[in-house]
Amino acid sequence: MWTVVASLTQIAATALLLRCMEERNLASALPTPGPAYLLVSAQVLQTILIGGYLVWRQRTVVVEVLRAWRVSLLAGAMGALGSACWFTAMAMEPVANVRTLGLVELYFSYVVSQRFFRERLSSRELAGFILLALGLLGVLAPR
Repeated sequence: MWTVVASLTQIAATALLLRCMEERNLASALPTPGPAYLLVSAQVLQTILIGGYLVWRQRTVVVEVLRAWRVSLLAGAMGALGSACWFTAMAMEPVANVRTLGLVELYFSYVVSQRFFRERLSSRELAGFILLALGLLGVLAPR
């Protein structure tokens, strides 16, 4: 139950953070360093909360992560870089457009799964891809 509450709290905090960032950037013509500070603050808080939970409930996971510190460090750096790219994009464009355009990753995921694992799309998944493409076109369409 605690993990559900923690997850919902993190989701709500992220939504609030993105909304505040969007409001701030609407008032400014140029992106400011504020989003970078917000991102670092969010990642530090997330590290403290999740790290604290893991130390409290699953110490063996923490030990394994520390043993594989090189891989863990690379994975963490790539995650931080990805988050920095997301926040930079959200500082430059409306959050809704960035999140919608970010759904393109599903197409890349499909290509990888089809090439490496020989997976096929079900009819429901194909319908979802078509709806996603229509949504992307709606976001990218000139107004």
